[in-house]
Amino acid sequence: PSDCCGSGCTPCVFDIYERQLQSWHDKKAGDTQGRRSDVRSDLLSETRFKPFRLIRKIRLTEGVYSFTFRPVEVLPGGCDVTENINGALPYSIGQHLVLRRCMESSNKIDAEVVTDQDEPVSSSQIITRAYTPITIAAQEVNCCFEMFAKLYDQGVMSAYLKESSVDDILYWRGPYGDFKYSPNSFRYILMLCVGTGLAPMVPIVTSIVNDDSDDTQVHLMYGIRNINHVILRDKLRSLTQYWNFTLEYYCSEEVEENRIVKFGEKVVSTRINRESVSEYLIEKQLEQVLALVCGTDSFT
Repeated sequence: PSDCCGSGCTPCVFDIYERQLQSWHDKKAGDTQGRRSDVRSDLLSETRFKPFRLIRKIRLTEGVYSFTFRPVEVLPGGCDVTENINGALPYSIGQHLVLRRCMESSNKIDAEVVTDQDEPVSSSQIITRAYTPITIAAQEVNCCFEMFAKLYDQGVMSAYLKESSVDDILYWRGPYGDFKYSPNSFRYILMLCVGTGLAPMVPIVTSIVNDDSDDTQVHLMYGIRNINHVILRDKLRSLTQYWNFTLEYYCSEEVEENRIVKFGEKVVSTRINRESVSEYLIEKQLEQVLALVCGTDSFT
């Protein structure tokens, strides 16, 4: 009981304990039947920050960058093994991970020593932010994952990511989030998002269109300032080649580029609004529609 802070955290340490206990029982049952689990819970934990190496950093749009990380395997002898990592990280589509930044009193980044053991750090020195992987764990080589973030001029974590370079070690914990997707549970999925709220939608769409047995029809309404601010535009356009995915860009800013529409795209010169959602829902039975919403507090 002393491990719980009593602040109503989600998930609580008790919730994590129950899930890990159930996972342990499942693994024991699998071992007795000669099955082996490829999930690498040793590389990513809900309770401890683990080291990951930044292997790729790419500018996507104005102020938005993608970051690709690979876990650092720390062996008893202190060796850093980062090649040919087997298995998959234990996150599911729609879940998020938490990034840690350790601060000194001068607000400079602490020099991190690569270790698999967390050193005691005062809570006043730690800043954390949640980010959603846009990759599907089971499809990634060497247990890598990719995420993207909007880097703000005055953001503390934004400054940390902006200053981070390839080969730097950053510490992650997770996964968190209760979202579970089961194929064909709904006939339609309506996705409503703005800006970086696109992140959790991408792996969900990818999972659905790559599953030939999943007949769920997905429609994405994506709100941005203008067409130049579309994150992963080429990726989204490639997904429209599948019969069960369509998208609309809702642009709040009128620019000439909004008129240059590529195949599979539809640009609407307004914000996402009640009328647009109602038009999509016409003649659909609401119990057959799952609505997913992600974005700023004012949007959600």
